[in-house]
Amino acid sequence: MEYAEDVYIGPIAWSVDGFVAVVYQGLKDGQWEWRTEIRGADGYPFHSVTPTNTPTWSPTQSTLVTRRFNDELSNLSLDRFKGGEHESVVLTAGYDRNEHPVWTPDGMTIGFSSNREGAFDIFTILPDGTGLIQITAGEHTNEDYPSWSPFGDWLAYLQSDVESVEPTYDFAFRQWPDGETYIVTPPSSIWPHYKWLPDNSGVLFYMRVDDEHYALHWLEIGCATSESGCVADDFNLIPNTETDEYYGFDVTDNMNLQFEGENE
Repeated sequence: MEYAEDVYIGPIAWSVDGFVAVVYQGLKDGQWEWRTEIRGADGYPFHSVTPTNTPTWSPTQSTLVTRRFNDELSNLSLDRFKGGEHESVVLTAGYDRNEHPVWTPDGMTIGFSSNREGAFDIFTILPDGTGLIQITAGEHTNEDYPSWSPFGDWLAYLQSDVESVEPTYDFAFRQWPDGETYIVTPPSSIWPHYKWLPDNSGVLFYMRVDDEHYALHWLEIGCATSESGCVADDFNLIPNTETDEYYGFDVTDNMNLQFEGENE
């Protein structure tokens, strides 16, 4: 057997054409190795990408961006599946960390974060590996975890002090593509994972509620553009979501929450 141990990590990510990407971590030759396994609609393994995680499907076709890594370096690759065929494209190649890929809602552009200029900044690139553009240039801040709103009119990302060992994050909301950027500072620390609400009105995220627990909150983006900006009362607690451990979450089109694992 190739892997002495094989552990499902998740999450499961579906393409629009019925392919599914599943992240595993396996023990091979005494070392833990990440891989993303691609399965067809029949559940049969079709392709495996190693070592990689964070699979991100295009919203319009069966094209997958993954982060492939080696030691402290990471680069992005694109894998395109059509019928029984597979094509791979290298998007980034260098001695940097290129991370957190995300698609625009129209599937035309890929955003990601990279420290190729020192601090982490947001970049975009086309699916064929051309057209690299640097979007942010924070000299004293890391700008990371990009995400477009469902309607494509906002680009969100998280901003933190480049010197911080345990960073605290601010939200940045940029009117896409060339509008103003609004910085929103949460009243307490947040985990660096968030989701856009399906109606485009704001974001959902975990924020600290006491010394040991976080809970899900949501923020309407409208306060960011108001004259007074966002205040503590704009960060809305979702009851019964307190936890001392991060769980993946999603929100459906009818605004129902879904969790990966138990949330107690």
